[in-house]
Amino acid sequence: MADLAAVLVECRERLTESLADCCADDLAPDEADELLLEAIAVEQLGHAAVLALVRRAMVGEPWRRAGDRSARHHVARRCGVSVFRATQVLETAAQLDDLHEVAAAVRSGALSSKVTQLAAATATLAPDRQADILQSARSEPWVAFKLACDRIRVAADTRSDAERHDAARRSRRCTARTTPDGMFELTWSDATTAGAELWALLQPFIDRRYQLLRQERPDDGDRPSAEAIVADALLDMARAASAVPEGRERPGAPSPPASGAKAKVIVHIDYRAWLHGAVTGDERCEIEGLGPIP
Repeated sequence: MADLAAVLVECRERLTESLADCCADDLAPDEADELLLEAIAVEQLGHAAVLALVRRAMVGEPWRRAGDRSARHHVARRCGVSVFRATQVLETAAQLDDLHEVAAAVRSGALSSKVTQLAAATATLAPDRQADILQSARSEPWVAFKLACDRIRVAADTRSDAERHDAARRSRRCTARTTPDGMFELTWSDATTAGAELWALLQPFIDRRYQLLRQERPDDGDRPSAEAIVADALLDMARAASAVPEGRERPGAPSPPASGAKAKVIVHIDYRAWLHGAVTGDERCEIEGLGPIP
């Protein structure tokens, strides 16, 4: 450990010195790209060091001396992250103790912090699939890797489809908060079947927003993003739902699109699962973009 301490201190000091004198504009693009890869590797190795040390560091209960509420709060403050993220760091560090293949990949600097967290959480449920998880992590982009982990997690789950669905329903939640810069954030989660229903109900309002956009033909600089259009459509749907009884609407409330829902829901089902009526092993039954369904 003395060697590790010396390496960490030297690495920090030399990086600090080099970055102080660095001017990226003086580099050729190809040279900057090569250095970027090295910087990413150093960042990932730094996170591996955090995971290797954080649990042992908390044994001495340093948060009490620092006046923090718990180890989670102490790690959050020291790392400059949320308490939720600090909890993930502590959980991942504990999980890696029993996941030798994933731990080796982490300590080699091959995985980002986000990929490490998901890989460890998935491998904890399916330790015999560590090689598959790492292969996906190294060869696929984040979205595909996350979907692969979802499938592995579902395949390792001994509960029935109905039990998984009921558990997802029990975990449903909707939270709201405002940010200092004047934004209102709404977070909603539920079972995939509920998500598919919500999206089908929302789709006509999204289509209506795109129709209005085509009529207005705004300049490229004024054209809203796809996420902004969905946000507007969600508010349109809520306003339409708030229409008062007896056919009268609250002033300013938009009416639901007259054509009704025209949503297309794409479901991927393996033929074998379709034949025997249930998903086993690596078979798939999932809504595209939403995930596995019972």
